[in-house]
Amino acid sequence: MTIIISESLVEKITKLKKAVKESNIEDIVTLVKAGAPTDAEIGAVPMLLYAAQREMWDVVEEFFILGADMDIKYNILDWTLIHQLASSGQDEKLENYLPFINNKNQIEKSKGRNALMIAILSDKRSTFDILKEANLEIRCTDKD
Repeated sequence: MTIIISESLVEKITKLKKAVKESNIEDIVTLVKAGAPTDAEIGAVPMLLYAAQREMWDVVEEFFILGADMDIKYNILDWTLIHQLASSGQDEKLENYLPFINNKNQIEKSKGRNALMIAILSDKRSTFDILKEANLEIRCTDKD
């Protein structure tokens, strides 16, 4: 009798982190479909945001396709995908993902600067215009 022991969740997460760091889409898909969670973190940063911070847009897109939480936060800064897109001026990607992001949550629950403020402070006028046209809450208070 042969006993097959399935890979542990910890092993799947470890392999998924490696696949994300290497931008290995095939392994990401295989591991997530095998049960690895998309909300795992690399150095306290959710993998989705880790990929966005490094402009690994193929990884971000794959997480989106796989059903990852597009509202996931980097809790230390209360930073989300919309913050990252606003700060980097990724207007096309912002327009693509905006319908799938809980805008109200992104704006009102931030402990610091919201995406509109980040766009202004980063001199990203076109990004600000996209966010404004999405009817986001403009009323906000700077953390400072």
